[in-house]
Amino acid sequence: MIRISSSFNPLKIFISSSWTDDTIKEECHKIEKEYIPILHLKPIIGNSGSDDPTRLNSIKKVRKSDIILIILGVKYSDIVVDEYNEAKAYDIPILVFVKDRLEMEDSLLHFFEKIKREKSYKRFEDLEDLKVELIENIMDLISDRFRQYQEIYKAFLGLLDNYAFKIPKRLLDKLNKLNE
Repeated sequence: MIRISSSFNPLKIFISSSWTDDTIKEECHKIEKEYIPILHLKPIIGNSGSDDPTRLNSIKKVRKSDIILIILGVKYSDIVVDEYNEAKAYDIPILVFVKDRLEMEDSLLHFFEKIKREKSYKRFEDLEDLKVELIENIMDLISDRFRQYQEIYKAFLGLLDNYAFKIPKRLLDKLNKLNE
């Protein structure tokens, strides 16, 4: 679940990809260095190695993230699969982008088929296309989660009213001001 952010504690977006895949390397670096900072999010980069300490480190980073962004090109990566599964297990929102018109390795194609059954995804052709789709999808995700928090907040206040639980007027005024 997305945590509420402030300017001092930006949302963390984990970028998962096969970083050795030259077909998407430029896109991954643009996302990390340019696109994510536009949204005032903190990028967290996955590891591309395959040894166990690297895998564990990458999984720990996933658990500390608010959003997982997966970029697929042509190369398969066991770590990307692990990161995807970890995000699902912890109910962390996952955004998947696939570079269009590429011939995926068989193992990546199988993983992509699994993703298509479980999640929605977006295709992109070039950097500009990716930038627009990425920003739009992140803003939609944040907006949806914010609306969910508003509903929870309203339900909470309703419970307080129904059960005559008294809270100080000063605190109630602050809560109402936040809801405006």
